[in-house]
Amino acid sequence: MVGAEPAYLSENSPAMLEAILDRAGLRNVLFALEQICFVKAQHLEEAWQGGRSAKVWSRYARLCGNAACRVGKLQDRAAVV
Repeated sequence: MVGAEPAYLSENSPAMLEAILDRAGLRNVLFALEQICFVKAQHLEEAWQGGRSAKVWSRYARLCGNAACRVGKLQDRAAVV
């Protein structure tokens, strides 16, 4: 990667993200992202009166939550088989 910052190659590397997924699981990572997005939306709404931006981040939060639920259902089905 030409011009990549050292932080990308270490702390935020795909291998690190894969390790987080391996430890926590995709569903839990998505639930965590849901909470982060909701907190960001709340911060934008309160600190910046950013109604539009807050709505976008709330939407992202709901999408992450919905995806987490779908992943959980897929995991449940796989466990039954």
